[in-house]
Amino acid sequence: MIDTTLPMIIYPQRFAKERRQFEGYLPLASLNALDGLLVDNGGEALVSLQFDVDRTQNRIIITGQLQAEILLCCQRCLEPCCFALKTTVQWSPAADEDDAALIDLQGYAPVMVGEDGALHLSELIGAEIVLNIPIVPAHNVNECSFNIN
Repeated sequence: MIDTTLPMIIYPQRFAKERRQFEGYLPLASLNALDGLLVDNGGEALVSLQFDVDRTQNRIIITGQLQAEILLCCQRCLEPCCFALKTTVQWSPAADEDDAALIDLQGYAPVMVGEDGALHLSELIGAEIVLNIPIVPAHNVNECSFNIN
C-alpha cells in the first residue's frame, strides 16, 4: 500500500524492513537548496519513493521518481522559462565515507545518514533537483525572445 503523506524524516532501515512506499507532493518553497535558483518557488514536486533491500548486495535501497515544473531564468533572454524535471533516483544510505565509496561502486547514489540513521526528505529532494537543473537554462531557440541576428 502506498502512503500519500510524505514523511519529513525518513528512517531507511525501518522503512526498508517494512517495504514502505510513499507518494505525494512537496512544496518547492520548503526546499532550502533551491533558494535563489528559481524565478518562482511556488510549485510542488511530485515524489514517489519505495524502500527495499537489495538482497544480492545486502544493501538498503531507496528507489523512486521525482517530477516538478520549475521556473528558471533563461540565460539568453533573461525571461522566465519553464523546465519540466523528471528523474529517477536510486539511493542507498551510507554511514561513513568508506561505505559511500562502496555504495557508489555498487551502482547506487550514496546518501549520508545521521547518527540516528535518519534522512531529511527536503534535503534529499532539494539536492536531487539542484543536480538536475540545466547548467545553462534556456528556452528552445524558437520560443526565446532573444534575437540572435
